[in-house]
Amino acid sequence: MLAQERQRKILELVSKHKSASISRLAKELEVSPMTIRRDLAKLTEEGKLERVYGGAVSKIPVGYEPPYLTREGEDVEEKRLIAQVAASLIQEGDALLLATGTTVVEVARAIDPDLNLTVVTSSLPVAMELVAKPKVKLMLAGGLLRREGLSTTGHIAEYCLGEINADKLITSAAGLSLEEGITEYSNEDAVVKRAMLDRAREVIVVSHHSKLERVAFASVAPLEKIDLLITDSGIEPELVELYQEREIKVVIAGRGDEDERATK
Repeated sequence: MLAQERQRKILELVSKHKSASISRLAKELEVSPMTIRRDLAKLTEEGKLERVYGGAVSKIPVGYEPPYLTREGEDVEEKRLIAQVAASLIQEGDALLLATGTTVVEVARAIDPDLNLTVVTSSLPVAMELVAKPKVKLMLAGGLLRREGLSTTGHIAEYCLGEINADKLITSAAGLSLEEGITEYSNEDAVVKRAMLDRAREVIVVSHHSKLERVAFASVAPLEKIDLLITDSGIEPELVELYQEREIKVVIAGRGDEDERATK
């Protein structure tokens, strides 16, 4: 296969899956990892994709926010597996903060309806999922509605959250990287998530692997604020090790008894 054709196929694979590891590309295209590294270097230099640790991601502007309905329909099976793991960690009597994000909506959907819980959220879709669970004492943080994310924001939301103490925060992220930490699509959502981080004893991030080593517009918090990351099997093993070095527990959903857990 000529280099030009191989690079075109690399772009197709990265575009289709939003990200791809060197090992996966080498296997798909039946070439050595070194060849893939050279191809990625050239494509990055041409501005056609973005190089990240262990692979590449599609070239997306930092300020771009996909429509909510688009995000809702993406990677549904992986999100459900991640959500099931997160929901299994919720205990009777927990006070929870549930942030915005389509994966967090799946967590709300997966919560055992027999649990007595107190849940505070800034997400309208999360609240709608929990309305049908009568044992959940539900509080929706007030404030201005941000239509792009179907979330409440602003000083009223911050004030509501400032009065709360929670056992766990479960949040997603528009981007999660070793250098930039947790990032969000908008400054408004970033401010609210920052307030939630300050009020929770344990911080759990639920994230599809395509969000890892991505950077979005607004900074939320450094990586060290995270206690547990739940992701899917698309994460590179080398990246798991780097998170472990930062003393972050990692759970890979979908592996059953073989879920990979790192002890903090």
